[in-house]
Amino acid sequence: MTLTRKGAVLIGISALFVTPFSGSAQESDKKKDTIELDPVVLTQETKDSAKTTTSVIGSQTVERLHAATVPEILNILPGVDINGSARLQGQSINVMGFDDQEDVRVTIDGAQKDFEAYRQGTIFIEPELLKRAEVSKGAFDADHYGAFGGSVALETKSAEDMLEPGKTYGAMAKLKYASNGNELIKSLSAYGKSEELGVHVLGALTHRKNDDFVDGAGDNLFFSGAKVLSGHVKASLEREDHFVELSALSSFSDDVTPWASKRGSLPSPYNIRRYGREGAYRRMSVQRELRDSSASLKYRYSPDNPLIDLAAKVTWAQTLQKSERLDKTARPYTSQHGDRSETNYQTYGFDLRNMSSFEFDGADLDLSYGYQFSVVDRKHWSYYDRYKNDPDKNYGLFAPYYYPEGQQTVHSAWLEGAISLQNGLTITPGLRYDVIKTTGVPNLANDYNTPVIDGEKGDDYGTIWRHGISPSLSLDYEINENLSFFAGWAKKQRAPIFDEIYDTDSIRYRTSNELKSEWVDAKRVGFNFSAEDVFSSQDYLSGRALFYHNQVTDNIGRTRGDYILGDPSPTYTNKAGYNTAGVELELYYSHHNFFGAVTYAKGFGKMKGTPLSPTKASIGSIGVAPEKLGLMAGYKFPEQGVTLGWRGSFVGERHHEVEWMEGGAKAKGYSVHNLFVKVAPQDGRFKGVEFTAAIDNVFNKAYRPFFNGYYAKGTNLKASVAYKF
Repeated sequence: MTLTRKGAVLIGISALFVTPFSGSAQESDKKKDTIELDPVVLTQETKDSAKTTTSVIGSQTVERLHAATVPEILNILPGVDINGSARLQGQSINVMGFDDQEDVRVTIDGAQKDFEAYRQGTIFIEPELLKRAEVSKGAFDADHYGAFGGSVALETKSAEDMLEPGKTYGAMAKLKYASNGNELIKSLSAYGKSEELGVHVLGALTHRKNDDFVDGAGDNLFFSGAKVLSGHVKASLEREDHFVELSALSSFSDDVTPWASKRGSLPSPYNIRRYGREGAYRRMSVQRELRDSSASLKYRYSPDNPLIDLAAKVTWAQTLQKSERLDKTARPYTSQHGDRSETNYQTYGFDLRNMSSFEFDGADLDLSYGYQFSVVDRKHWSYYDRYKNDPDKNYGLFAPYYYPEGQQTVHSAWLEGAISLQNGLTITPGLRYDVIKTTGVPNLANDYNTPVIDGEKGDDYGTIWRHGISPSLSLDYEINENLSFFAGWAKKQRAPIFDEIYDTDSIRYRTSNELKSEWVDAKRVGFNFSAEDVFSSQDYLSGRALFYHNQVTDNIGRTRGDYILGDPSPTYTNKAGYNTAGVELELYYSHHNFFGAVTYAKGFGKMKGTPLSPTKASIGSIGVAPEKLGLMAGYKFPEQGVTLGWRGSFVGERHHEVEWMEGGAKAKGYSVHNLFVKVAPQDGRFKGVEFTAAIDNVFNKAYRPFFNGYYAKGTNLKASVAYKF
């Protein structure tokens, strides 16, 4: 399917005015007015206009999607796309053209997750544990460091979410099956509460197993099979004005996968003839163990005092990946990967914040302010047996020159004030100050350390300090009870990470200690609207139109093509910058039992210079996804407890090539259709039983998503049954 530029824009715009979305629930408190829709929650926080474009995927949609990974869940949002293959360890996300790990901040119950490795995914959290996913696009939040693309806040289930009305304890058993890959998921959870003590407790365990996935052409995605065991504990205590919550989760897998889980190079025809197709892949693959864990402790003090709404949290997260080659007779993917390797990311965090509310004549002020501290620590080693007698290679034990060890510490103070005037205008200025300390670790192998000789610059793994002030300003004007206008501007920095500073990229290069911080100048403008009784009585219509523009300066990139052979040049340099821009449209409608949705996104991107040279004046395209139109329609039968529907995704063609990006060739557009049904009897002998089913890629379309090196899954029939008791 090819989506023409004009045609898609017209479809998206017309949908905002004439297309019928989903069953709604409304909730409000003293801080925000939130309208929840199925499948997406549009959050209009009238006292926090910086978050006016936040989208939330609720628990009903998480259950309905039957997703194998978190990126598959987020992919339903406009402006959010999967980056990688269908392998569970091979996916990250692209948000508005930003897809590096440091460009999209991911947290789980407040704990920041960090992981970046050669062609590996970045998000490994089990979807079965999740209650909701909140996506805030852009660099507009004053309480976030860096993250030019935005943030993804994932929240796990709690006892309160699982308990049936009127009950104080319970348990749930769930069984899921998916035909593509013969996937089987088993889940068991137990939960309870004590109103007298103010205690809620939940424990959950999930086991996921699948064989290799198959694409629409009937070909296997080799070594995409996986076995994952995940566990989760969450407990809270509430006493008067005090609330404490402890959350911890962990998952473990040990599977065969290519070195590059996102893609994996194809074996040569010679090796296929000699070893067979599976044997040839096996020579290029590893046994990979992955442990992904996090924990958070939160405290909130909310007395009946407008000056105090205090929150504090301490967090820890770890991703540990161990790899060992299956066939030692074959050369590794590169010698730097060696025969065995281990990557260990640990992130520690502390966050303290407060909100004070003031009333003036004709205006209200909600002043939020806080202090943040985080440490990202990466340790890595590789061992290559062929170097065991080479002292310059430290007898085979070293860190790859492009994957140095290091630590980055960020201290931050921030302030944001929402000034609400009686005329419906809310002005939210924000200010953030960051101090970033980055320290490297010298390579164990002398071959990868360029010494300082006769005053020439060599490798320097010493501490680098960067700091800066990041201002922001957001406006939210309530034109009437149905329509509001918003606009935002922010200028934010991201200091270079240890990869960029201490990468030596062979003996011709050296560490890049002179790097400056990247900066983004972000702008957005748009409308939020909602109304009841639009086309008939008791219907509900809600939507959003957004235009954004990001200008990145001093962007950090490799200096390939810009060094004089033999001279030690820095591996990374600050380049001329690039721009991204786009439009996003969303519409949600419900009328009695009918619900529907329309979303549309179109992005643009231009780079100053080229990926190979910051000095050239030519303009090259960057990794911005093509236009994407999403449609959804469904119907509910309340008496029978049945919901059914259809969801379609229509993606336009890519007209240009991006030579340095995975799957960067020109590509035709495509359409994918999905069906879903849910049966949850409200009474009778089957009350407490919930059955869901879905068919993804109904017509078995063979297509390759924009950021994927492989084709996507073919037709996939999915079903689950859950019972609460």
